[in-house]
Amino acid sequence: NFWMEDAPLGLLDALSNGAMNKWDVIIVDEGQDFAPTWWDIVEECLEDKEQGALAIFYDPFQDIFGRSACIPDWPMSFHLSLNFRNTKHITLSLKEICPVQMEPHPEVPEGDPPVCYRQDGQTFSQIEKLISGLVGKQGVNPNQITILTPHSRQHSLLAGKDEIASIQIADDPLNRDNQILHTTIGRFKGLESDVVILADMMGGDALCGVEASYVAQSRARQVLYVFSI
Repeated sequence: NFWMEDAPLGLLDALSNGAMNKWDVIIVDEGQDFAPTWWDIVEECLEDKEQGALAIFYDPFQDIFGRSACIPDWPMSFHLSLNFRNTKHITLSLKEICPVQMEPHPEVPEGDPPVCYRQDGQTFSQIEKLISGLVGKQGVNPNQITILTPHSRQHSLLAGKDEIASIQIADDPLNRDNQILHTTIGRFKGLESDVVILADMMGGDALCGVEASYVAQSRARQVLYVFSI
């Protein structure tokens, strides 16, 4: 209720009583996550609806809340098809997950193909070995490595763990000084990491659907490992 009703109405109140200024230009990111009732309020944030500008960036394949159909049907629409974030191999892997019309930018590195594993009772030790190799042999900084799971740490293969491969585990993407980050797929949406280790992906889990898998794997800029149950 807070996000769906209280927050947008609070914004409307702030506009009405002068607690917040209006704007000439508004840029919306992750537009597929916006509820239909939010758009009228976003437009109210424009100083001049006729002369002001509103730009919405969205990816229907990252629609984990089922709201992308709520994007306003405005006449000017552009398809951004070049992927600057991921290596060529990761981009090709993403296209196998979803029928996304996307090509890697010609200047992004080739990279290595994502590596997929069957998750079992030895997976934690296997991930420790991967991280030890990345940090110890390849010189990857722990800040560059993120472990993603569909559920919170206490409901993941990291339950009860404060460190992995003798490196502390951080929970906050904005506070991870020389630590391995663990967070959920949903919380990491919109962010990125040089190395992503995706684990606990299980068929039939509502948080492991096609959209969640696409979101998680597209966070990896250079290296991607996937562990599925």
